[in-house]
Amino acid sequence: KGLDQKTKQLIYIAMKASVGDQTAVLAHVPMAKAAGATKEEVVDAILITLTVSGLRGIVTCLPGAVEQFE
Repeated sequence: KGLDQKTKQLIYIAMKASVGDQTAVLAHVPMAKAAGATKEEVVDAILITLTVSGLRGIVTCLPGAVEQFE
């Protein structure tokens, strides 16, 4: 079976946030939302990159991702 769409989108968001790719993160947040992801899940996906990549991805990507839920 494999991963469902929501999980795939959350992983993609985390991967792109880890390298500070705000454009990709902002493009995939609506896809994650459409697949059923919550604001909290998207925030967690971005925050989990802290231990791997430091603050860069969080500072770059988190504000815009959260904005898309408001």
